Amino acid sequence: LVPLDGSGDSETIVSCLKQPLRQTLLDATLFRVAAADNPSEAAEAKSYLEDVRRRLHSQRIDVFSALGLGRPAEEILLIAKARQQSLIAMTTHGRSVLPRALLGSVAEEVLRQAHVPLLLTRPGDKGASWDHILVPLDGSPESELILPAARRLASENHALLHLLRVTLESDPVEYLAAHRERLDADGFKAMPVLRHGHPGEEIVRYATQAGIGLICMMSHHKTGSARLLAGSVTEHTLRHASCPLLVCPSEAAAGLRSAPWTEPGGGA
Repeated sequence: LVPLDGSGDSETIVSCLKQPLRQTLLDATLFRVAAADNPSEAAEAKSYLEDVRRRLHSQRIDVFSALGLGRPAEEILLIAKARQQSLIAMTTHGRSVLPRALLGSVAEEVLRQAHVPLLLTRPGDKGASWDHILVPLDGSPESELILPAARRLASENHALLHLLRVTLESDPVEYLAAHRERLDADGFKAMPVLRHGHPGEEIVRYATQAGIGLICMMSHHKTGSARLLAGSVTEHTLRHASCPLLVCPSEAAAGLRSAPWTEPGGGA
């Protein structure tokens, strides 16, 4: 599901998905929401979706389109559930004079309630190579649920996996080393990275320093008394990271193993 708001900024996510769409690795539905009590806005939204669909068709990319009426976040979640979408892909903010309009009121609301993974990018992203993928881990089994998707995307993109642990405690060297050894044994390139500080800040800082093309992380879970990779960290990363994020709520983890966009040979 690809939500759009009618702006060029919101179409950034479409540019990021053109390769898998052209290779028919994804069945995409373009989705726009209009006010339920405004027929002219609904007509304009429908016309806009048809225009985007025609533009993509001229580039040998075929997509579906659908119109929702109501509140954007609610409609996105409803259609994703009704159509059993395996992924929601969207730009984190679009048409607005407010700096966090879609980022705050829609993308984050969808993230908090979604039961499927989200691929999120910022306006203007040029679809850089995903040959360096960052996987933040906090030492819990829950945070490791993202690894199957990260492995499949790394396989498709011949990527180096950066395994990042941010902690205020003793160095978890053995934990990271064990993951690297397992990945190495399966033919993946992996590099353990240890940082100290605030998880969200360190994830963003390392992603910038290392030239990361994609961040894969779990969201909405706790480890002991600390919300290390919970919503607040995910939202901080969303607001400040300069590369796309693949974010999976804990409730959607089971679907990662069978999602069509993470099947071997079918990465984005």
